[in-house]
Amino acid sequence: MAKVNLGKMDCPDCTERVRVKINEHKTLSYRCDECDSNGYRQPGTAAYAAWEKKITRDTAPAPAPKPAPVADPAPPAPKPAPAKPAGSLLG
Repeated sequence: MAKVNLGKMDCPDCTERVRVKINEHKTLSYRCDECDSNGYRQPGTAAYAAWEKKITRDTAPAPAPKPAPVADPAPPAPKPAPAKPAGSLLG
């Protein structure tokens, strides 16, 4: 898996906005074109957590799921046919 753009943050050296990427090992990295600095942070470190707080994510959070539509109440059961007298010739 290649690096994926995660968002942007200020460059730690010159405060220019830089693109932050994440790789398959969850390592964060950046490269600043303005001052030619670069860096990376590995998961589980305090520096990684600090970067996560500084990153402005590219994508908005997923919207909350819509509530399920309220089901219509079950239609009333059909009324049973009237009982026919025993020995009736009509049916």
